[in-house]
Amino acid sequence: MTFNTSLPLKTGDSIALNGVCLTVIETLALSKTVEVSEETLKKTTLKFIKPGEIVNLEPPLTPEQYISGHIVQGHVDTVGTILQIQKSVNNHKFYIKTDSKFSLFIVKHGSIAIDGISLTIFDVKKNIFSLNIIPFTFNNTNLHLKRTGSKVNIEFDIVVKFLKNHANDSKL
Repeated sequence: MTFNTSLPLKTGDSIALNGVCLTVIETLALSKTVEVSEETLKKTTLKFIKPGEIVNLEPPLTPEQYISGHIVQGHVDTVGTILQIQKSVNNHKFYIKTDSKFSLFIVKHGSIAIDGISLTIFDVKKNIFSLNIIPFTFNNTNLHLKRTGSKVNIEFDIVVKFLKNHANDSKL
């Protein structure tokens, strides 16, 4: 898969494309090529991306950088579906549904990454959650292109996943 960017990436660097961590295998002046495994295509929305489509790109964080937001690894857990988008004066409210087996990782006021965008969950009802998207985030990511029925990559909060996976571990 090839995409255009002026980010100073070199072969071997990581880049998150719509929240999916990939490795750059070729660099040209304004384009970069990444390799995508069959498993990644099965598990994410990358298989739906069309040439020229706007995507979210996130360069890797280095240890000396300031963390501004939640911890996002680029390890997509599942794909969700946008059920509804409500527009109001100060935000857009997105309602997203995921497979019910992931509902234990959805925490009200917890963090989540949608297409690699670090966001806070507003409300939860089983496997459906809502997000309030401020105008800056809506206008400066690919969220402004999403519609009811759009598929999105979902990465649940790493701390929530760890705690839920080790809740019965007596050593914690």
